[in-house]
Amino acid sequence: MSALYKFISTRNSEINIFSTIYSVFIAFFPIISIYGFGQKGITIGDFLLAIFAVFSIIRFKFTILNKRSWIVLCFVSYIFIIGLSMGLLFAQDQFISVLVRTIRISFYLITSVLLLKYFFNIKIFKKVVIFLSFFATTYIIIQYVFYYGFGKILHGYLSFIPVYVDEYTQIDYQSFYNVMFRPTSFFLEPAHCARYLILGLIISLFDSILKYRKLSIYFSLGLILTTSGQGLIGLFLVWVIYFIYVFFKEQQIVAKNYGSYLFLALSLLIVGYLLLFGSNGIVDGTLSRLFNNESQLDMSNTGAINARLGNFSYIFNRNIGCVLLGNGYGSVPYENAWLSSLAYFLYGGGLIGTTIFIFFLVFNFKSFSIMAKILVIVSMLFFITDDLFNGYMIVFYCSFIGNYQNKGNLYAKSLVFNN
Repeated sequence: MSALYKFISTRNSEINIFSTIYSVFIAFFPIISIYGFGQKGITIGDFLLAIFAVFSIIRFKFTILNKRSWIVLCFVSYIFIIGLSMGLLFAQDQFISVLVRTIRISFYLITSVLLLKYFFNIKIFKKVVIFLSFFATTYIIIQYVFYYGFGKILHGYLSFIPVYVDEYTQIDYQSFYNVMFRPTSFFLEPAHCARYLILGLIISLFDSILKYRKLSIYFSLGLILTTSGQGLIGLFLVWVIYFIYVFFKEQQIVAKNYGSYLFLALSLLIVGYLLLFGSNGIVDGTLSRLFNNESQLDMSNTGAINARLGNFSYIFNRNIGCVLLGNGYGSVPYENAWLSSLAYFLYGGGLIGTTIFIFFLVFNFKSFSIMAKILVIVSMLFFITDDLFNGYMIVFYCSFIGNYQNKGNLYAKSLVFNN
């Protein structure tokens, strides 16, 4: 018995170490995935995620299939069998892109939702996300200080590491920022930073660790300073949900921590007043980008909303087979087309593929933690208006959403090891 106990203790220790490293890695994943690795089309994040997956298979030799996992397998099977077939028929000139993008999203979903789900320690992940959100916001403020104080531009990427998308290194940021300064923190675009800070805001507001609450004002400031229209809408949505939640669920907690909640409310009012009515024009510029046709950063002069929603006309202007089954996941209606995730999935995967994926996101919604529920709601907003799920952010969001029942390292606590 002592030998067996020692074996299990040693294995648990190995898994806990692996779980900690993996959870920290997922928190960093959106940041390190902006950098390329070796072959074009592969990021450092992709490479390390593959290493984690291979190591978990070789060392721990297990996977668990639950109902949610079967939905993922259904979606992956669909885009491989139906999607690639439709790509051969209707998108021959894009078939290589269809194949690569099909493999990529399948890799992201299988590794994060099937192979590595139970190594995800949500407590560690939340701590690291709070930490990185704090420094991301701080770096945005530093970027503002350097630009307006010294006329210097601090980039969001490391110049000595190849960026995944080369075009970002070729942008004339000085001319770009002459119209409107839009810092990116550690990311390539303001919207990418906003996607990260949204989760930091959700954790800070709804986690049981009350000391995070004061950081919610700081993260809200960071979201506004990104000038991302999506971030601004997400910020408003999260705060509305939070105040409704507090009103109905946390009256006793509010009574005991009246000072902290008063600080939150006053801080939010002050920040909102300064940004809405001050002379910096941040919110005004952001709203202008959303609604005006003469957006300073929209090269097509269509405005951010039109750019996000205008391509839906291509989706339903096809034969009924393509509308239902798609043209092959990853196909686009024209070269360099920008599609929101909803438009992207509808065009490539059709109504059937899109329905399967949305079902995966909302499956068993009632059992989600409050934070996971809110992230799903915000994710659905971004799914419609942003390209959040078209790339690597799907790993970051789905890792959190898919572990709504984890209490620390679920695998280490409850599974029997198979060796």
